[in-house]
Amino acid sequence: MRKPAPNDSLMLMFGTAVVLAWVVIAASASYYSLVEQRDISDSQLTVIGLLGGPALLIITSVLDLFKGKETAKINILPDELASEVSATEAHKNHTRTMQELRLKHDLEMEALRQKHDLKMDDFVTTSGGSDSSELKKILPEKKKDR
Repeated sequence: MRKPAPNDSLMLMFGTAVVLAWVVIAASASYYSLVEQRDISDSQLTVIGLLGGPALLIITSVLDLFKGKETAKINILPDELASEVSATEAHKNHTRTMQELRLKHDLEMEALRQKHDLKMDDFVTTSGGSDSSELKKILPEKKKDR
């Protein structure tokens, strides 16, 4: 995250103080008016009005800022969805291609194994098994049982 600018910190502190002062003074004046049945004096109304103007501007600007950020998120949403769809399609295509290549490789290996087995059978049958010296050269030696 970026470090907040000094102006942002000043506006946050000042705005919070103004809004809280306005809410506290207006709430206390309303409390005394309703609960204790006292009249709100002109000086109290003046203070509420003086603090209320900037407080309402600050609240409005905060709500506008929030609205702008949410609008930006909503505007980016279709692009993010399209990106996720394309990434999913690419992943599926990659997986499909890898499975096809693996299947081809397995088939080629099986064909080579069968070809080798046929050649070995042919060698064993044509040599008649009598000349085992050549077979011993080709075939690995089996381990003796202990």
